[in-house]
Amino acid sequence: MQRLDKHVLVVGGGFAGLAACVELSKNGVRTTLCERLNAAGGLSQTHEIEGIRFELGPHIYFDKDREVSDFWHSLPGVQMSKYERNNRIYYDGKFISSPLSIPDTLAKLGPVEVVRILWSYVFRSRRRHEIDSAEAWVRANFGAELFRRFFKVYNEKIWGIPSAEMEADWAGQRIKSSLITMVITL
Repeated sequence: MQRLDKHVLVVGGGFAGLAACVELSKNGVRTTLCERLNAAGGLSQTHEIEGIRFELGPHIYFDKDREVSDFWHSLPGVQMSKYERNNRIYYDGKFISSPLSIPDTLAKLGPVEVVRILWSYVFRSRRRHEIDSAEAWVRANFGAELFRRFFKVYNEKIWGIPSAEMEADWAGQRIKSSLITMVITL
C-alpha cells in the first residue's frame, strides 16, 4: 500500500478532537490541533470560582468504560481528577440541592413559590394530541412553572435552541425521573 504524506487539521480540542489527533498520530499522520481556548478539554473542563468547582458544559466524563478510561490515562500530561458529585441548581441567587430536598427547597424558594410549582404540576397540561417538542413534554410531565423556571432556561442556554424546537423524545431520554420520583426519593 502506498503511504501518502498527509497533514490533517483537527478543529476543536475536546475529547473527540484530542482522540482524533492521538489516533491519527499513532498511524503516522501529521496533525495540527486548533482550539480557541487556552486549554483543551472542550465541554469537559472544570472551572473553580470561590472554591466551588463548576463543569463548563453539560458533559461530565464518567470513566465506567474501561477502554475509554485506559485511553485517557495512557496519554502523557493528561490530568484527570475524580470528584464526589455534589449537584446544585443555581436559581434566583441561591444554590438548591439536587436531587431535591424538601427542607432545602422550601427554605431556598419559599412556601409561596413551592405551592405555585406544585399547583402547576397538579394541573399540568396532558394534551390529548401527540406531544411534539421537549417543551410540550416537560410541561406535560412537570407543569408550566418548573418548565419556565428551570428546564427552559437550562436547556436553551446549554443547547442554544428553543425548547419548542427540540424533539420530545430528546427530553424523555435526558430527564430520567418525574417530580413524584424526585420528591419520594428524598
